[in-house]
Amino acid sequence: MNAARVTKRIIFGDHTGTEDIPASFNVYAERVKDLSRFLVDLEKHVGKYAKAMHLHCTSGTSLAEYLVEIQNRQEFPNDGSLLAEMLAHIASVHKETCYLFIENKRRLAPTILDPIQEFSTRCVTPAIEARKKWSLTRNELNSAIIAVEQITELMKFNTNTGKSVVIRQLLGAQEEQARVRRKEQFLFERAIEELSWCMWQRDASHLLSLTGMITELHDVYLDAYQVVNSKLPAVEAMKREITVGKQNMEEKRRMREQNQRHEAQRAEEGKFDGLVRILSAEDLILISAIGACAGGDQFEMLRSIIMILDAHKKTLSLIKLGIVGEVNNTFDATTLFRGNSVSTKMMTAYTKMTGAQYMKIILPALNKLLQDPEGFEIDPTKMREGENVASNAKKLDDMCQLFLDTIISTVSSCPLAFREMANTLQTEVLKRFSDSRYTSVGGFIFLRFFCPTISSPDANGLCTSVSKDARRVLVLVSKVLQTLANGLTFGFKEQYLVCMNDFIERNLERTQLFLDTVATVPCVEYVPLCTLEEARKVELPNLWSHIVKNLEKLADRLQKDNQTEALFTLLHVLGDLGEAATETETTQKPKKGFFK
Repeated sequence: MNAARVTKRIIFGDHTGTEDIPASFNVYAERVKDLSRFLVDLEKHVGKYAKAMHLHCTSGTSLAEYLVEIQNRQEFPNDGSLLAEMLAHIASVHKETCYLFIENKRRLAPTILDPIQEFSTRCVTPAIEARKKWSLTRNELNSAIIAVEQITELMKFNTNTGKSVVIRQLLGAQEEQARVRRKEQFLFERAIEELSWCMWQRDASHLLSLTGMITELHDVYLDAYQVVNSKLPAVEAMKREITVGKQNMEEKRRMREQNQRHEAQRAEEGKFDGLVRILSAEDLILISAIGACAGGDQFEMLRSIIMILDAHKKTLSLIKLGIVGEVNNTFDATTLFRGNSVSTKMMTAYTKMTGAQYMKIILPALNKLLQDPEGFEIDPTKMREGENVASNAKKLDDMCQLFLDTIISTVSSCPLAFREMANTLQTEVLKRFSDSRYTSVGGFIFLRFFCPTISSPDANGLCTSVSKDARRVLVLVSKVLQTLANGLTFGFKEQYLVCMNDFIERNLERTQLFLDTVATVPCVEYVPLCTLEEARKVELPNLWSHIVKNLEKLADRLQKDNQTEALFTLLHVLGDLGEAATETETTQKPKKGFFK
């Protein structure tokens, strides 16, 4: 019986085959169990004493008082004697256990070695003996083979008379060789069997050992798996925390980068705020100085300024302030916006820019006139031979009516900027010149927009060229429409146009209604000429480059106008902007002669 079986029976109470277990083993096991029980009881009593000591320490009583209290308590009867008895018993059991351990170690040693000795005696030794016997027989066989070979060799040299003796010797040797060969074969097979048995026993023992080890490993792995499995929720929680932490870090990084981009974008967007601020000053000092120093780039600079201010929704407010100032500084309504002030120039440029699409409404009437420009002249000094004033006047009247009908019928297409300016103009004029309600708006719409467009369609991009006859008719049409817008009739100054007074009287009331409609602002949202992005990328860099290039002229102009503070403000803004680009692409080519 091996040591594993003995240990199993002692520890787990397996009493099968107890005849092999010494009686002292059972005594040893019982003593170990007793010792375990006493240790458990001792642990309980030590726990009670620890609890009592804790109460003692928290109550503040002295140690002597505590001992008296312990003796008087019923919950610890004879605790002192019981503890001493338990300790003495534990010492006795421990001593006996040590003795039994040494004795059983001596007894267990043969028990553990017996299976090895038994395997050696029962399997290994017979295999070794069988191999030795076969080895001896093999030597005998080799000797017999050598004897037969020697006798055979001897026969070659003997005479016929001696051969019979040698033959008998040879037969005897061959018979001995055959006998030894059979014996050797038998012993060889026996040795093989013994060796095979030994190997099988070895493999079987090895297999059993492996099976036991695998079983133990399985138990170990199972315990490890259970431990790992019990930790999996915590691991998953940690993984989730790590994932959430990574997501939070990524979100923070993304937000930080986004904030940085927004800050950079805000810084870029606010780069030209200072320049826009001084451009939109109500006194228009910088705009006036730029216009005076621009030379041939006047229109381009004014266009850029209007685009910049309009992108920031400041153009209309500045023009309205200019209208208020113009009306307040004018003593005669007929001279309104007839000068060459900055506000007038801005108003004219802004009107052309916002009305670039609107002016195309006259194209049908214009094309009809350009196709047949003859027969409209009513000035007797310029009429061709054979022409009749009455028929020409009728034809001119029809053409003026066509232009006027086209303009009035498309009032809904009138730009919002026109109507805002017309509204401000009419409101301010009525405050000082109550009888100029229609002439103020008419002068703005016709004098500043329609009449220049009609008289010079080629200059405004409506056609490529205009013949001399067509130009004369367009000038006549613009004169008639402008006189109608002013609420006047032709008299002594241009007597040849008196025949058109009938046209004026017939359309006066209708035209005034049109002017009132234009001066009424609808509830629609204004769309700027330029976006903020376009202003930042094109117009502002363009103006900035122009200002830097002409800074010396601007400084001289501002100093000449006693605008030292405005000059210092401009220099401070330019210092914040840094160095301007040497070349900036512009969206349009400058148009010469705009500020005539």
